[in-house]
Amino acid sequence: TKKDQAYVALAAAELSLNLARALGVEVIPSCTTDDHIACENRPIVNCESENISVIVIQETNTTAGVILQGDCMTFVGKELELVRAVDRMVYTFYGIIRSLDPPQV
Repeated sequence: TKKDQAYVALAAAELSLNLARALGVEVIPSCTTDDHIACENRPIVNCESENISVIVIQETNTTAGVILQGDCMTFVGKELELVRAVDRMVYTFYGIIRSLDPPQV
């Protein structure tokens, strides 16, 4: 839905801004499939793409999560949970929190 896409856009913008500012990395907006008009002129990549690092922002009906797999980092969550997942990684990167792993009880 458009509402869900607003959270994906917010998470992507926040992540892109921090990667560009902190690491000087050029972030290239891409798609995982070419089934939408917005993907017409964008690269198509996924976690199986070779020789590149991929970040996937996936709106799912779950709590905030970050999945690391090889050269692929996937952020998952529903609405604000998705933004929370990105915030958690950014805060870890800047040393504000210690780890992406959940706290041990």
